[in-house]
Amino acid sequence: MEKKVLINLLLVGGIILSGCISLTPTNVNFSTKGLGSELEYTYLIEPGIKEVTWLSKNVLQVKGVADMDCWYVPISGNYKINENKLTLQYDLIEVFWKDIGPGNSCPQELTYKISGIEKKDYEINIKKSTR
Repeated sequence: MEKKVLINLLLVGGIILSGCISLTPTNVNFSTKGLGSELEYTYLIEPGIKEVTWLSKNVLQVKGVADMDCWYVPISGNYKINENKLTLQYDLIEVFWKDIGPGNSCPQELTYKISGIEKKDYEINIKKSTR
């Protein structure tokens, strides 16, 4: 009886661990570029997906714009796939800019290069990570 419980615990633990590992893919290169904090830029640049390019059969590059508070900077990116929905996510770190107060808008261009992904038409969106 004790062996069965131990085996079940190991199996459940392995399943949970493998699910956690798959949430942070290692086959994504992430880069970012600030697009300015001037008000004129904020109104000219709409957040969302801007460019989707298949670089090869299983390498997808997506460029998008995320609007965020100037006190935060994106530091990493990841993605999730659910059927034909591809959700690009980014993590933020708080920084302090003495010249810019909180609440100001600083759009960022985010680029994701994902390898090992099935080539098909995805419904793509971009959002801040919730972890």
